[in-house]
Amino acid sequence: MTIKITTPNGGSDSLDFGCAQTPNVAAVTGTEVSSGEGKLEFKTTTGGTSATKATILANGRVGIGTATVDEALQVNGAIKVTAGMATDTASTGAMGYQNSKYRFISWGADTSTKGAYGFEGYSSNGSVNATHLAIDATGNVLVGTTTLIGDSSRLNISYTYTNSGIGLKSNTASAHNAIMFTNTNGTVGTITTSGSSTAYNTSSDYRLKENVQYEWSATERLKKLKPAQFNFLSDPDNTVDGFLAHEAQEVVPEAVTGVKDEVDDDDKPVMQGIDQSKLVPLLVKTIQELEARIAKLEEDK
Repeated sequence: MTIKITTPNGGSDSLDFGCAQTPNVAAVTGTEVSSGEGKLEFKTTTGGTSATKATILANGRVGIGTATVDEALQVNGAIKVTAGMATDTASTGAMGYQNSKYRFISWGADTSTKGAYGFEGYSSNGSVNATHLAIDATGNVLVGTTTLIGDSSRLNISYTYTNSGIGLKSNTASAHNAIMFTNTNGTVGTITTSGSSTAYNTSSDYRLKENVQYEWSATERLKKLKPAQFNFLSDPDNTVDGFLAHEAQEVVPEAVTGVKDEVDDDDKPVMQGIDQSKLVPLLVKTIQELEARIAKLEEDK
């Protein structure tokens, strides 16, 4: 173990603490740099090559793996944290950052209700009042909530009705896809915006289709549809027009999703849905057939 203290003329002071074991040397050096700002450096020398491993400046900034320190903590390389910091009674985090309003935390426990990473907001008294954003251990993103919405949503957003759930803003008024839906077959749908309108598109290019038929009867099929009036159990005071999904499915299967009376593994209902826009081709073809009958009747008069 050696201690070396040098105070040369000219105001460039240094204080060295070192230990050597050939060919390696470890040293702690205190130096007044040209700007007059002192620093403390931790160095190693191997085979005659010296490298600064860590630096502490007089203003408190710390650099690890770098001699350039522009922030309070600057690290060149990966960071691995194994010791946790206490966050609340429900979870313990491995790494975190907080100021007077917000806290970013890597949760190390209770991932069933929280997540692997989170961004929390504080109330005026300094306590956590909400988890604004979380990414759970399986990669699900939770915004405004700490639990999944539905059974297995990848992106979960909970919001108050006075706000929009999702906002999209483009840098152009030209027509373009705002949202694209793809699967293993490629693009199967888009939501397109233009200067003043929005279009909801499903795949329809002729190059995707075969066995195209124009001569088929629509009127008889249309007569099998059963338009009804009803109210939903959750909205008893609002009567609407529509269809019962399983009844429409018997006539236009492609308009309905799900299976009548289906339940999941927990015996909970899996509700059917309907896309009423899929009924439009049947309606148009029926009108064409009615128009042809009317024209024929007029000719026979």
